[in-house]
Amino acid sequence: MPSKKDARARAHAAAAASEKTEGITKKKTNDNKTAFTKSIGDMISDKTKGTRVTKKAKVLMNMLALSGNRRITQHAMLLKNERKESTVTADGVTFSLRMLMGPEMAKRAIARGEAAVQNYLSSKAAEV
Repeated sequence: MPSKKDARARAHAAAAASEKTEGITKKKTNDNKTAFTKSIGDMISDKTKGTRVTKKAKVLMNMLALSGNRRITQHAMLLKNERKESTVTADGVTFSLRMLMGPEMAKRAIARGEAAVQNYLSSKAAEV
């Protein structure tokens, strides 16, 4: 009976073989980062119908979004350390959002985030 290690090696070899196209290997990209970039670009395009958005503007928006995410994460980690907890909780992230954003923006961001989590969890439950 083949071991798990052999099965993983065969799966890895098959994946590497499928990545080769006409003797040229594809570059591996970070799918999460690419998906995040596309979603921001799509959002800007959707909100500004009839208005062109330059690539530089999209890059700037991307940088601002990543910077905001970094600040929220840092604040949530500080809160976790102050409370001497071992995990970052949803309440900690919510509190961090309220501290870093205005109350109206935080309320909208939290509502959208909770809706996204519920949608994700329901899709995962449907798959199983």
